[in-house]
Amino acid sequence: MALRPARALLAAAVLLASSGCASGEGQGPTTAPHPTVTHHGLFVEYGSVAELEGAADAVLVGEVLSATPELVELAPPEYAGTDPEANPTLGAPEPGDPDYEAAEPDEFVYTVYEVAVVEGVEGRFAAGDRVQVRLVGGLWDGVLHEWHGVTHPDVGETYAFFVSDVEAGDGAEAVEALNPTQSMFRELSDGDFEPLS
Repeated sequence: MALRPARALLAAAVLLASSGCASGEGQGPTTAPHPTVTHHGLFVEYGSVAELEGAADAVLVGEVLSATPELVELAPPEYAGTDPEANPTLGAPEPGDPDYEAAEPDEFVYTVYEVAVVEGVEGRFAAGDRVQVRLVGGLWDGVLHEWHGVTHPDVGETYAFFVSDVEAGDGAEAVEALNPTQSMFRELSDGDFEPLS
């Protein structure tokens, strides 16, 4: 990675030591108590910063400028093949059959962070770019949606993000945290980074 020498590997040893789930405190941009829904999910775990970097579409360092909640509709997965383990819909009614029922899309609350890129470490981003980094959880319609083990970044702080591409909306450059529990690192005053979760 081409981060300044003090940023090399973004505190890889700390990442490995803390790759388990955190408490999720600081979840989402909110200052008042709200009804809370806690979600539990399985995320791909990475054993090293090198693995994170290899899986990421981009690695960037940037300052978080703002946070906006968003309801994201994810299309149901499309399965194919004749292996029942790989295709749980095998044998189910298909479109055109009288018993066919289309799967409903899933809706999830995300927080979209507007980030001013300070340094593009890997991938297409460069200093001066603006990017929207999407992370599961946030405040939506008066309810706080938090994900176990996921800590959200603070507006005004600088972080290193390992991200994957998502479909962009309204022509904006959009990415998602590669793994919401491992792929964000807060910049410390000495220029080093610590894992956010």
